[in-house]
Amino acid sequence: MTDRELLEGIFSELKEVRSDLDRLEKEVRKDIDRLDKKIEVQTEILRTFKYDIDFISEKQAKQDLKINRISKQLEV
Repeated sequence: MTDRELLEGIFSELKEVRSDLDRLEKEVRKDIDRLDKKIEVQTEILRTFKYDIDFISEKQAKQDLKINRISKQLEV
């Protein structure tokens, strides 16, 4: 095997490695994009849940105030 053939073999292998790396990079990017979308959806679900909890807490606080006011009126 001549030096030229050896170098051509090495370059051929390097091209294959480069091709594999490019393919892996694309796969990783797709995975990252998919994870980003999942995170966005989960974040929106958590925001909605927080809004619901805040709304329920506010309603409960208002009802507690009404109950306290009625209780005080009944004491008198």
